[in-house]
Amino acid sequence: MTDADVDGSHIRTLLLTFFYRQMPELIEKGYLYIAQPPLFKVGKGKNEIYIKNESDYNDYLLKRICEQKAVRLGEEGTLLSGADLYLFAGNLTEYDATLGKLELAGLPSELVELLIREDVSDKHALQDPERIQRLENSLVQNGYRVENRGWEEAKGVYELTVIPSQDRVTKDIKAVRIGRSMIYSKDYQKSMLLGKQMLPLDRPPFAVIDRETEKEAAKFNDKRELLSYFMAEGKKGISVQRYKGLGEMNPGQLWETTMNPEKRMLLQVRVEDAVGATEIFSILMGDEVEPRRSFIENNALEVSMLDI
Repeated sequence: MTDADVDGSHIRTLLLTFFYRQMPELIEKGYLYIAQPPLFKVGKGKNEIYIKNESDYNDYLLKRICEQKAVRLGEEGTLLSGADLYLFAGNLTEYDATLGKLELAGLPSELVELLIREDVSDKHALQDPERIQRLENSLVQNGYRVENRGWEEAKGVYELTVIPSQDRVTKDIKAVRIGRSMIYSKDYQKSMLLGKQMLPLDRPPFAVIDRETEKEAAKFNDKRELLSYFMAEGKKGISVQRYKGLGEMNPGQLWETTMNPEKRMLLQVRVEDAVGATEIFSILMGDEVEPRRSFIENNALEVSMLDI
């Protein structure tokens, strides 16, 4: 077996399947719990802390850098610091991750941001002929080609195909069908919500100010470059150990992080957890090839960490 998922979910699936098949009453009566070990150990000097997962680790880095820096929006514009900067950076992190998922699904981030600016947030945006015409004009002005625009009677909306200009085509991203199914997808709706929060603050250049010296430390014209800078700066001056399994911990660390009743985090296993794990186990380890292929194809874009 490989370390295919560093948070241990593959092991969790095997354990749940075993217990549910051999001793279902443990789960049905609520007696089974799984301890949650940390994914990271972060040290600075003699101080060490343990961090549960990737999301909490990124949050830790952002808090560090927001204590050290401030950001000025635009030339001589609003200065963000402290809690305001932390909120901005946190939203930007989540927004960037969501755009990344949409990109993998074939929806370019530049196109998503254009749709956010045009407020294509629900079916009403695709029902008004005037709004559709404004959207088409905006797409053309930004270098896209629009084809197959038409009214879809069954869905009650206009739909149109958008083709990026040649210099925008990357990998397999060639054409996007803007319609009801796309705008009601989970990740698109999430990007719309976060994007509307980001737009008022998306005012480059972003000047990073050192709070101790009050001098400009860096300047960026793109918010993603600013985010990359934040994450890199947040790692400076600390040591980070990423655990791939409990075997990498010594007995003292294992007790402190995972076994000590006063500190440990436990997840109670419910019947639906076990049933779901059994179904996944049967699909992935069974003799039928087609269900396994379908599962992998349908879930491939949800993988965030893979170590083989």
